[in-house]
Amino acid sequence: MGLIVDYILFSHALLLWVCAVLEALARRKTRATSCFLIALFFLTGYLAAYFWAYRAGIMYRVPWLIHSDLAATFMIGPAVYAYTRSISGNRVRPAVVGVQMLPAVAVLLFLAVAVPPAARGQAAAHAVLPDHYGSPAVLVAAVTADLWLLAFLLGAVITVRSVLRSGACRNAQAIRFLFLFLLAVLVASSLLLLAHHLRSAVLVVVLSVTNAGLIIVFFLYHHRCSPSLVDAVPAGTAQPSASEAASPRAPSVPRDTMERLTHLMDVEQVYRDPDISVQSLSNALGIRSHQLSALLKTHMETSFRAFINKRRVEEARSLLISRPDKSVLDIAFTVGFNSKTTFNTAFLRETGESPTSFRVRHMR
Repeated sequence: MGLIVDYILFSHALLLWVCAVLEALARRKTRATSCFLIALFFLTGYLAAYFWAYRAGIMYRVPWLIHSDLAATFMIGPAVYAYTRSISGNRVRPAVVGVQMLPAVAVLLFLAVAVPPAARGQAAAHAVLPDHYGSPAVLVAAVTADLWLLAFLLGAVITVRSVLRSGACRNAQAIRFLFLFLLAVLVASSLLLLAHHLRSAVLVVVLSVTNAGLIIVFFLYHHRCSPSLVDAVPAGTAQPSASEAASPRAPSVPRDTMERLTHLMDVEQVYRDPDISVQSLSNALGIRSHQLSALLKTHMETSFRAFINKRRVEEARSLLISRPDKSVLDIAFTVGFNSKTTFNTAFLRETGESPTSFRVRHMR
């Protein structure tokens, strides 16, 4: 049984690192969001490898890494929270995320002084899991790391829930999946904290494998239906009042709004921005986000995402014919899509055929 557990931990670590590499190789324009995912996949993969190495009796040979699981725990929370903030339309500063991860470095330095490597190596040689209760210093660091992780996971859950409640999602199903995924990880991580407290090696391994498995499932879903392309109303955005929301009439907008919208589309080509959202476009128009949504629905009988994708596909059709030197993926990026999958889906919806078929048919 122990050998099976070791294989599961090792295979999960490899799979998560493969996920990190694939995400790094994916040609996306939203690189900041992608970097947060790469960090998540790599760090959770490291934790799985860490537990495998501990059980295999390898960790005592590198005593300076014995409590590195705490450092990884400190970094996972900020990575998850930054990702959810980013896809929700909020600006995320990498420097702030870096500061939020600084405790990981601090805890390694602290434990290097408080617990000598020789003592750590001696303890690890006779254990199948790290003992976070072996000394007061390690206990304080472990509890702080777990609470740090849970706080950021809770913040991520609240962020995604606010996106769902705002109704400003391009793909509500993808965001709902993300919400359930984060909720499951939050519950599993809370139980993992309890398992550490109970010193139950079985529960620790089972819950660690569960978290790793959840993240692998998320990776697969992410690449099938990327939630990083969601348009969501950022936190703090003014929402319509109850009377406005209940009114069957569209909120009034300035006279020149339509002209300004046409200029933004035809001249400035703002649809080329892969991060364009209801909020950013409404800010450029000088109106509220719900007014823009009502304007598109009332005057054009379309949604924001459909409106933007239609403009992107229109330019893509022209480029597919006029620029045979450019690949389909390059054209997708040029017009504002950040993956080939979403481009193909939108193009098929608008034209009834794939970009490649369209190009071949018109280049004969």
